Amino acid sequence: MAAVDATGRLGRSGTFRTDDDIDGWLSLHAPGEIDVVAVDAPLIVGNPTVARACERAVTAAYGRLDAGATSATPARLT
Repeated sequence: MAAVDATGRLGRSGTFRTDDDIDGWLSLHAPGEIDVVAVDAPLIVGNPTVARACERAVTAAYGRLDAGATSATPARLT
């Protein structure tokens, strides 16, 4: 996770494994209004051929800006 200010400058960052860890970090380091939270995980996907729902959603929303997600399926990575 990374907290970035309005100018794009990195304020704080960290690595977390659970939803509770993420929620706690956001509460401490981004307590005001949050415009964007992005999560990219996991690196190993058990589904061999289909993109995850989050990858499809990010690509649908931001693909037109060349900011879509690359599918992490094993078939695509080999």
